Order: sequence, then C-alpha cells, then structure tokens
Amino acid sequence: KIQVVLYEEEEFCGRSQEMCVTLAIYLFVCSSWVIYEEPGFQGRQLLLEEGEFPRPSAWGGYSGRLGSIRPICCVSSTFHNHLLSSTRVVPEHYLEGCRWVAYEEANFCGEQYILERGLYRSHLDWGGSDPSIGSVRPVFLVRLPMTMKLHFI
Repeated sequence: KIQVVLYEEEEFCGRSQEMCVTLAIYLFVCSSWVIYEEPGFQGRQLLLEEGEFPRPSAWGGYSGRLGSIRPICCVSSTFHNHLLSSTRVVPEHYLEGCRWVAYEEANFCGEQYILERGLYRSHLDWGGSDPSIGSVRPVFLVRLPMTMKLHFI
C-alpha cells in the first residue's frame, strides 16, 4: 500500500486528506506521482518523485492548484525503454515499460509532459501546446517496501 497525504496549507498544516493505492509489489514498481492542475487528469502536469514538499514552490508548483493525482507505475519485468523519433516535424514516440518526462525547454526546464507507454502521433496526444521538446529523461522506478508514506502538498 502506498499512501499520499495532501494538506490544505503550507508547512503540513490545515486539513489533510489521505489517498492510498494498493499494488502487487512483485508485479509493479512505483515511486513517482503525476499531479494535474485540473480534475479528471486534465491540464498542466507535474511529476512528483518521493519526498516531502512543504509548499508548492518546493515541487515546482506553477499555481499551487491540485486538481487530480495518480501514481506512475510500470511492470517491472518490462524495463525496456524505447524512444523512437522520426524525421517528421511532429515526432512519433513509442514507449515500452518505462515512463518519460519531456520538457518544453533544454536542460529539463519549462512545461513537463509525462509520456507513458503508447504511440504519440502528435503533440496533442501528450498534452503539448506545440510539437517541440527540448529535453527528455526517464522516470526512475524503484522497488518499494510494502508500506510507504509519501507527503505531497
């Protein structure tokens, strides 16, 4: 079981809400979460890796608004990472097993886009506002103990 505790105010103050996710640890690995600015996994995305974040600026929060949150997990037996790009203006990316974070600008700066397993025929498929990507990095996945608390604000 993985747990996230969300607090209403900075510095772990105010009302809190706990969210739990139960995983079969032998099948899945999970150490990161994607937060969305809007409910229903819509709007701007931000990757949160394990840790405590006492205020939105600590996790690179753009507005402090949290509309929805979900874990990033992948099947541990398929840790084969493929990133294929074509010579077209709009690249196609096929991702198998691992998740990637694409950044709008070079040096891992700017808007973040979480790229998961699948085929992306255009930037609209990953939520991008234009087809250019400045940098990409894999989401590093680690085995977790059966119970772990992650605190995201």
